[in-house]
Amino acid sequence: MTHVLIATPTAGGVVKAFYATTLVKTIIAVKEAGWGVDFITVDGSYISKSRNYFAHLLLRQPHFTHLVMIDSDMAVEGMSSVAWSAAASQLRPLLTRSVA
Repeated sequence: MTHVLIATPTAGGVVKAFYATTLVKTIIAVKEAGWGVDFITVDGSYISKSRNYFAHLLLRQPHFTHLVMIDSDMAVEGMSSVAWSAAASQLRPLLTRSVA
């Protein structure tokens, strides 16, 4: 089953109103597509460390099939995330999970 991890790095725990709307619409769209969804945010001044942590979670937790990173100042339509994920499912996997 497809299971999406939505991840957001924040600075100071602050998010924009348009981001909050994007998050809600994305979660609704993912659930309407019949997929599982989880959400995580990491607060810190080093965005790159947060992004690396999100990628680590995706690779270490086998139930996650997709990672959608949405910055706390971004706004997109919820269906866009579902369309991107659906398109990505059609591609040959570029990464293979390894068990260490």
